[in-house]
Amino acid sequence: MFLASVRARPQERKRSLPGDLLIPDAAATVMHAVTIGAPPECVWPWLVQMGSGRAGWYSYDWVDNGAHPSATEIIPALQHVAPGDVLPSLPGVKDSFIVADVQPGRDLILSVPAAGGGLVVSWEFFLEPLAQRRTRLLVRGRVSLSAIM
Repeated sequence: MFLASVRARPQERKRSLPGDLLIPDAAATVMHAVTIGAPPECVWPWLVQMGSGRAGWYSYDWVDNGAHPSATEIIPALQHVAPGDVLPSLPGVKDSFIVADVQPGRDLILSVPAAGGGLVVSWEFFLEPLAQRRTRLLVRGRVSLSAIM
């Protein structure tokens, strides 16, 4: 049996990531991390195909993907994302997560724009190469003060 912790280490929670600049004074931050037994170039294709109605979110499909199972393989047609692209959060939603920045093979930053300008949420997927062809996936979500007021 394979068991993995998604708990970020204290130093990972404290470290800055590129996406932190989108919401510099976050009201709340959540961070998860996991070590994956594959190099970043093998992990990246799974990240860029995320989204409801795409490859899914690899989460609770009955909630996040309209009960459709998340992909179990790489989908070539979904391997390119660029700033401004939409990755739907839920079935039928057309404007949830917007790709804010992408550094192929390294960093994918999603955001949720606020109605009056600025951002409500940022969500970053950062790949850090480790020895022995492994990857540390750091996932950080930040919520702006305006989102909770």
